[in-house]
Amino acid sequence: MTLATLLLFLVGFSPPQHDQVECWRDVDAKDLYSSFQQVQDLQRLARARDCELIAITWQVKLLPGRHYLMLWDSKSQEVVKIQVEMSDVKWEVWKGVSRSDILTQDPVRLCEHVTKRTGEGRAPLSEGARELIRVKAGDIFGPAL
Repeated sequence: MTLATLLLFLVGFSPPQHDQVECWRDVDAKDLYSSFQQVQDLQRLARARDCELIAITWQVKLLPGRHYLMLWDSKSQEVVKIQVEMSDVKWEVWKGVSRSDILTQDPVRLCEHVTKRTGEGRAPLSEGARELIRVKAGDIFGPAL
């Protein structure tokens, strides 16, 4: 077997690699970043990439010490929104949000039909989501992990 044939064989059987950079978006600090805008950005990323995890982070200029993250986990069909200010963590989780919901729902109504939970402290995230957040955001969201 030639080297070229071997390389083609190996490439053909390599699992697809998704670029985490393309599935993660840091939004500049905004004067206002409404829930509608957050969901629109989540939808744009979902339409552009076939990612298992899609995340958006942002800050609001009027609250400079507060960091936000919205993450959609396709395996668990959950949208998780996290707010961290120093070591204070608040989170919301919407269960039952499928890829179809992300791609087709009106941003105003995306999470109306699903189960919502809220809490404080460590956020209920999959290990894959925790790892993505560790890698992409460093210590910013550490208190939520």
